[in-house]
Amino acid sequence: NFLNQKSEELKLEINKKKKIILDLQKKIKIEKTEFNYLINPERIQKLAKIHLKKNYIIYEKKNIKKNIDENQLNLRLRQNLCS
Repeated sequence: NFLNQKSEELKLEINKKKKIILDLQKKIKIEKTEFNYLINPERIQKLAKIHLKKNYIIYEKKNIKKNIDENQLNLRLRQNLCS
């Protein structure tokens, strides 16, 4: 009787764990799908046009490169001032 009770408890615990695993697998699948959708720049721009205010600036690769160059220039200026 004791062994039967323990066996039933373990079966219930296993079923709970299986459900958790299935839920996590579904969540992972959804996250992967969303990630693959959102890594496409055209899709990001489309979503931005739908959900963001019109005065929001959409960064393009050329703008990002420019900002990096400006940051490097500022860093060099600071280094020269400290020298």
